[in-house]
Amino acid sequence: MKRKTILYEILIMLLLAFAIGGCYSENFISADVEGDKMGKELLGYLSENDADGVKSMFCDRAKESSELDRQIDEALEFFEGAVITDDPHILVNSGAAMNKGKITWMDIGTSIDEIKTDEGKSFEIGFNAYLVCSQEKDIVGLSVIYITNEDGEMFTIGKYIEKAPIHAD
Repeated sequence: MKRKTILYEILIMLLLAFAIGGCYSENFISADVEGDKMGKELLGYLSENDADGVKSMFCDRAKESSELDRQIDEALEFFEGAVITDDPHILVNSGAAMNKGKITWMDIGTSIDEIKTDEGKSFEIGFNAYLVCSQEKDIVGLSVIYITNEDGEMFTIGKYIEKAPIHAD
């Protein structure tokens, strides 16, 4: 009898583990993980003076701006040197909505503090991005980057894009 009870308990735990694991695999996005990954990717592109890399992070709608290439080039001049900060402090905040268990939109605002470069400069960077937007797929990606130097001067690439209001059916 005891053996049967133990087998049932193990079977129930396995079923729960599979059910819970299946719920989150494709529908779960960690804003913190994605913001951290995007922040490190952006720092890499800035360090390498890679305009194409920076541009690749922007959403399609932002890429339509005739000003984006110029802004990126000027920002790369503003950001002096390669990043030498080993573990930058990246803070991510987010907002999201779900409908019937699926994420319909998720946005993040990310700030990276205490960035040091090999040119002896210090910077802070902030950016906004949509990770998901089911109704406006062309806004998924970065829309704006703010780079602030140690003197408080700020350079902006792009502009904040707000998703259209979602109306309940």
